[in-house]
Amino acid sequence: MLAPALYAQSCQEATTLNIPGQNLGNNLNGDGGFNLIVNGNFSSTNSTIDGRVAVGGNFVFNGTGTGVGLSVGVNGNTSGSDDNLVVAGDYTNIVLADVRVKGNMKYGTHSNPSSKLPIHNASEGSNIQETGLIQFANVKTAFQTQSDNYASAGTTSGVAINGDGFVTLTGDGVTTNYNFNVTLASPSYNLSGVSFNNIPDGSTIVVNILNAGAISMSPKSGDPAFNMVNSNVVNTLFNFPNATIIGLTDFTLKGSMLAPRSSLNAQQGKVYGSVYIGENVNQASGFEVLNGCNPTALPIKLAEFEASKIENVASLKWITSEEVNSDRFEIQKSRDGKQWKAIGSVAAVNEGVSQ
Repeated sequence: MLAPALYAQSCQEATTLNIPGQNLGNNLNGDGGFNLIVNGNFSSTNSTIDGRVAVGGNFVFNGTGTGVGLSVGVNGNTSGSDDNLVVAGDYTNIVLADVRVKGNMKYGTHSNPSSKLPIHNASEGSNIQETGLIQFANVKTAFQTQSDNYASAGTTSGVAINGDGFVTLTGDGVTTNYNFNVTLASPSYNLSGVSFNNIPDGSTIVVNILNAGAISMSPKSGDPAFNMVNSNVVNTLFNFPNATIIGLTDFTLKGSMLAPRSSLNAQQGKVYGSVYIGENVNQASGFEVLNGCNPTALPIKLAEFEASKIENVASLKWITSEEVNSDRFEIQKSRDGKQWKAIGSVAAVNEGVSQ
């Protein structure tokens, strides 16, 4: 018996860093949308990554304690049938803590017989040895080109002021598409915070941090936190076209992150959005990569929902009293109430309406 389900996606990130379709293998389950893409090696301790992860090199988990130390795809909008952790190289976990993945983990090699493979909830994927799913060399070239194009576009319709690491971005109150160029001050080359002023809700914002070499992101005492509205978080990208090493400590970056020539050393912080790192990632305890849509509560108020059977067809009708910053309603079906498959979608109209 089919069971209908209604799904409302809370938002759609305008700055999502998707892998181009031509660089995906035919056997990859899922599209090019990943929460974290690491072109090199990925070393992680206890952490959370909301969405899907793609690693072009080796994956090493060295967390502490017991239970689940690292979760991938568990808290995000991921499917249990997609390939949500892809490791092109060797997968290693020789500690007591587990890696939990919602969906499949596909890996190149598993050379250490003492290494534990990820755990999964029932009907939420498995571990499969398979290669050739993503053309990482081409992915790196594509993101380097994208990063350079952002940086060469120049500042548009706004002013960026760097005050000893704290950056103030000011719009004109009308424009909804911004491209800011920022050079961090020496000698620290540290980004301590960002203030957004007079930028309309829902604007697309690209912040190009143009410094070469080593850059850090760490808050300073007295600097205010990001004062972004949630509708702008999902549309903001921080681009680091020239950086080679980025250190992120106790810092919350509200927006996606593009660093195609850099490694990332991160601990005790968060990134709300998609992340692409062209080299290696060393992720220490407490650092999280979260879906940029998560800061916003689900913006759907469902006033009425009705499901009925008309001959051999399930008829769904619903009324919303509010739809804000919404993308679509997705219709799913299931035979057992556990495994669901999308069978259609209806565009959201961002106002109370009958469907």
